[in-house]
Amino acid sequence: MKQLIALTALLALTACNAPKTQPDTTGQVARAKVDEATKVYGECIAVKAETLPVKDQAAGSMALDILHTCKPERDDLTTKVAAFHKLGNPKESDARADAVAEASVLSVDDEARRAAVITIIKRQGELPGESSGTNK
Repeated sequence: MKQLIALTALLALTACNAPKTQPDTTGQVARAKVDEATKVYGECIAVKAETLPVKDQAAGSMALDILHTCKPERDDLTTKVAAFHKLGNPKESDARADAVAEASVLSVDDEARRAAVITIIKRQGELPGESSGTNK
């Protein structure tokens, strides 16, 4: 019985000293939205690179078409990056935040396009009757 009382007292004391969780700040929430939008945009491109027919098409052209197809996801990402930038730079104009967001998303575009080209070339090399990933 004494052990039960001691255990209960110890648990109560531990609960009193437990660190309180901090609520997410506006910046943390905005950053999480940017991260999620980046993931959605990247997945859109990756899925299309893995699933679209690739025979007799230039990988670079296909990758650019894929980026165009994923424009709604890109636009969402750009909007969220601009909003995130505005949090840290509230005195900047909306046009400046949009320009910074566009430049940031362009770097994502470059990496996603490169990854899509690599995926498409690998898939073309796996096609029956093809000895390499080049188009004929």
